[in-house]
Amino acid sequence: MDDPEVGKTIHRLHGDHIKNEDARETHRKKLRYLSQKLVERRPEMMIMFYKGKDFHAIAPGYIHVPMNFVPDELKNYLNEHLEIHRMKSAKFVDQYEQFEALEKDLCEMLSINGIERTAENDILQMDSLLLGIKHLKKFIKSNPELLFPLVRITSLSKKILMSENYRIHADFVLEIPTNFKNDELEEFIKNAQEELMLAV
Repeated sequence: MDDPEVGKTIHRLHGDHIKNEDARETHRKKLRYLSQKLVERRPEMMIMFYKGKDFHAIAPGYIHVPMNFVPDELKNYLNEHLEIHRMKSAKFVDQYEQFEALEKDLCEMLSINGIERTAENDILQMDSLLLGIKHLKKFIKSNPELLFPLVRITSLSKKILMSENYRIHADFVLEIPTNFKNDELEEFIKNAQEELMLAV
């Protein structure tokens, strides 16, 4: 969004385009009410203005609002959808806290710096990402003989990517499918260790 468009949106928010003083004050009261609705309970919701025509949630905690929105239309949208968006945001906050705790455990087990995430599984598929990380943690505990070779692999990049494939990237980041199968991962770890020991 360039500066002229930002300026127009700000003037519209302030009601500068409304000539009648009483109507302008009514406009501002409506916006104060809507602002209060967004932040009255946690998690607070934020508005992001854009050039489109529809109101919709783009990510947990954020609602896309057209730059030329009408306050009454936004009010109707919030009355119908705000609590649904807030529940989804609360779920994401809870899941992200779970992710951070699981990531910390895996970092300690594997001596890595973190779990890499893609845009796809970071927000929209947090359920499957959490299941994948829990599965990986359980797999490592159930197969202690694989811990040392796995650590030797991850020591090169200090990262694991939870995504779609079994592979080692050019920067030595280890990629594991979020829905990996135990026998496949076991075979991959053994083969990857042998290949890396020859390459490094």
